Amino acid sequence: MYAKSFAVLALTVAADTCGDGQGQHCGSVFSKFSCPGTCCHDSFNTWCCPKGPYKCVGTFSGGSHCDDSNDCRCTDTTYYVTKVESAGTPSIKADPAWDLSECCNADVATNCGWASGTEISWTRSQSVSWSESLEISKSVTFKESLIVEGLEVTISLKDTFSKSVTKASELKQSIASPCGGQYDTTTYLHFKANVAMYTVPVKLTYEHCGETTTAPGTVTSSVLDGNYDCTVATCTGATPKCDQQYGCVATANLTDYISLAGTSNLV
Repeated sequence: MYAKSFAVLALTVAADTCGDGQGQHCGSVFSKFSCPGTCCHDSFNTWCCPKGPYKCVGTFSGGSHCDDSNDCRCTDTTYYVTKVESAGTPSIKADPAWDLSECCNADVATNCGWASGTEISWTRSQSVSWSESLEISKSVTFKESLIVEGLEVTISLKDTFSKSVTKASELKQSIASPCGGQYDTTTYLHFKANVAMYTVPVKLTYEHCGETTTAPGTVTSSVLDGNYDCTVATCTGATPKCDQQYGCVATANLTDYISLAGTSNLV
């Protein structure tokens, strides 16, 4: 009589719910749960993992049956950066963006150089590092394109960065000021620009397996400031020829000239 009643009760145990209960459903003969994500059970107990990429580990060790991170293990190894804030004064140094030259060898008016609106390619370098004391992976992923907050210049970070490894990306810059024009004599043009290389102490906010943590770090990025240096020289008198590397020179091939001069000095 009692055994039959117990069996009926065991088969009709009502399921409990954790969170929205829209994930897995499972249970033992003694308990059942509807979970927001992964559902786990042993011979006696049922429990729900936190919502996200978790799997069941071992048997129930006690405590809450919902959001049980003790008996569940997160399987996601990615750390997602959600915010980057400046945490100090950046150091800045100049690095070359481009260094272009052109010889305009013309007897009649000829357009030479780089007109306003010309697109010039330059390479942006970026790196991200973080504290050695934190137990996080060798790489972090930016959930979206994030701007380093608290700076006067714009530094945008996206995709995945490996710790302290520099990423290079080619960008195109449309120049606002021309370097060149119409010339009817031999003319040397030299057009260059620098980037400002920023090294910024930052506070990184990142998510991993549903938990949000902050970490000190450093962001390094090159920023094109829009300042150009344009030199235009007319090749006349003692230097009537133009060499694309050396500018206005006495002979059209300065490399041969230097080689000959060096040979004569050795004799």
